[in-house]
Amino acid sequence: MADDRTPVKLGNVPYSRNAGFAFHEVHIHLGQWESRGSEHSIDNQFYPMEAHMVFFDDRYENIEEAQAHRGGLAVIAVMVEFSRSNGNIFKNPFFSRRQYPRLKRQAVWSRNSCANTSVCRKKSANRLSKLMEKYYTIIKSHRAERNQEIIENSYVEVKEKISLSDVLPYDWSFYTYQGSLTTPPCYETVQWIVLRCPIAVSRKAYKSLSTVSDIHGNSLKKFGIRRPLQRGIKNHPRVEVERNFRCGSQGNRRNVCPIDPDGY
Repeated sequence: MADDRTPVKLGNVPYSRNAGFAFHEVHIHLGQWESRGSEHSIDNQFYPMEAHMVFFDDRYENIEEAQAHRGGLAVIAVMVEFSRSNGNIFKNPFFSRRQYPRLKRQAVWSRNSCANTSVCRKKSANRLSKLMEKYYTIIKSHRAERNQEIIENSYVEVKEKISLSDVLPYDWSFYTYQGSLTTPPCYETVQWIVLRCPIAVSRKAYKSLSTVSDIHGNSLKKFGIRRPLQRGIKNHPRVEVERNFRCGSQGNRRNVCPIDPDGY
């Protein structure tokens, strides 16, 4: 999903000296398994899908130019899980970790992460879900670029109304770090903003996306379209992950994460 007609700007991007980032597109990643479809995990918890809202520094002419410069891109990552038909509040059903070794904690310590997504007020992204159900079902195959030229009719304009707020959760607390694109050429020019709380779409929306065919005729779910985070390079500076909320407790000893307006 992309929009080059109505300007949408993102401001106050952490560590950016520029006042505005222009919206480029929204895309969604999934994996081979429902339990491990997101590229990021929060406290070792993965989700079925992960939505990326991609923005580029508007001082550059386009995203191709911006992505080659340090800090040229900002990506908001939103975890996506399945909704129930009877409301926005539901328990998190995920996940079995039976064959996956637990990741060692690195830049974020357990006492500092305060993820506890069980306290999130879950938002059903109904508009996004309906569009996924409608259009991914229609799309039978994905036509890629050949010889750097776009195949005729490879893109079809769809006139539907959707706001970026439809892809955002109720709670905007986030983790942020400087990293790279997760697809080639993997430029290390991205300020990642990973939202702590997920949104939810229908299982039908997930299945509609997972059965879309790639250029080889395989369903996207066969191999997945996710690139898990990579370990840092030895002797290179460690990637620091920061957050814009602080941890506390309120009587019942549950971790709560109110937004900290004073910093990241």
